[in-house]
Amino acid sequence: MLKSHPDRLLVDHLREVSEKAHQLLEGKMISFSLPGIDTEIIREVMRISAVFYDIGKGTVFFLYLLAN
Repeated sequence: MLKSHPDRLLVDHLREVSEKAHQLLEGKMISFSLPGIDTEIIREVMRISAVFYDIGKGTVFFLYLLAN
């Protein structure tokens, strides 16, 4: 299993980050106002970004660093 931290699975970490991003947007803790861009598009971009932002932690290099 891939890990993001010594005691956390990468999939769990990415899920938590995605949920936090959603909470921040829905709770109006962050807001965007971009002309011509629908709020649903912004939500989807944030969701995808949150899921993939730490994908490098799945590399052999990171796993080596985590183990040593």
